Amino acid sequence: MSENSDVNELKFWKKKLKDEIDSYISFPNAFIKKAFINNKNKQLYIITDDPPTIKHLNKYKWPEYSFDSGIIKIDSKPKITFIAIRGVHQSINIESDEIRDHLYSNYEISDVKRISKKSENSKPLPILKSKISNQQMLNTFLRDGIKIGYTNHSIEIWKFEQRPLQCKRCNKYDHATCDSILICPLCCEEQSLQD
Repeated sequence: MSENSDVNELKFWKKKLKDEIDSYISFPNAFIKKAFINNKNKQLYIITDDPPTIKHLNKYKWPEYSFDSGIIKIDSKPKITFIAIRGVHQSINIESDEIRDHLYSNYEISDVKRISKKSENSKPLPILKSKISNQQMLNTFLRDGIKIGYTNHSIEIWKFEQRPLQCKRCNKYDHATCDSILICPLCCEEQSLQD
């Protein structure tokens, strides 16, 4: 019974919050994805990606008695995508300011690092890992590639390898924990907590 009353109370407060926001901002076509009060910092969050609603909220003056701490607009952070730049010869020094400036000013590519093969004494590979936040440019680069020096290089989205799930007790794969005896990860023999 209490679970049902909690759900009804939550629906009531959501509707009340929506009605309050609608009555205060007085914008009939407002498109608000989500509005909630954060319990930790007691702040109201209004989440929308509708340009007319954002424009109206930016210009809107809330009454002074609305909130204790005032209102601050927080823009969403741009999505950062990791990319692989393939075919960059090992002789090209990617640490040089000239190359980094070229990549950032022409392509908005930052945090460029050369990938090396650990099994062969950190042998540098012809692959660079970097970041880009401009999604339109990313789509163009995925299709056309980029030019470094006199050479065109293909771009791919960086593929992060999944680490396999490994049990902390028996050290076997494909499960996180089990009821079997505790096995030492170093010597692979039975281990007790007293040892």
